[in-house]
Amino acid sequence: MVGGLKNLGSEVSSKVEELMQADGPQGQGGQGEEKLAQGVDENSKLKEKIEGKIKGLKEKIDKSDDKTSLNTYSGYEEEVKNLREELEKKLKDKKEDREKLENKLKELEKSLKEKIEKRKKALEDAKSKFEKYKEQVGAASGVTDGARVKNQGGVGLQA
Repeated sequence: MVGGLKNLGSEVSSKVEELMQADGPQGQGGQGEEKLAQGVDENSKLKEKIEGKIKGLKEKIDKSDDKTSLNTYSGYEEEVKNLREELEKKLKDKKEDREKLENKLKELEKSLKEKIEKRKKALEDAKSKFEKYKEQVGAASGVTDGARVKNQGGVGLQA
């Protein structure tokens, strides 16, 4: 009878182990919830990271003065383009977050375009002033009237 109980006990413990293993995927379901929570956490971190980049770029653009080169602005445009691509890749499932960040990027692009147009206008003004001064210098040969008359006489003698 004692031997029968031992056999029964070993069978029961093996069945318990099988049932515990069958419950294993449910335990992994808890891990799935943790992974889901991690995904949400990662998305919020990613969103914050992109927002930080947008904010930093906006500060750079706002702090730029009228003499900032167009190459610098081109670099800013490239950064905006990269941020937009990153946003579309990594937050494609989060429509609401993506739309908020897209709006911020649009504001940033608008500000950047205004700065670029302002800079181009300043460059055009400077170019026109330069051309005006260049014409004035070309018209004024730097030779006095007396020297011109003297040279004219020399030409007459040679003839």
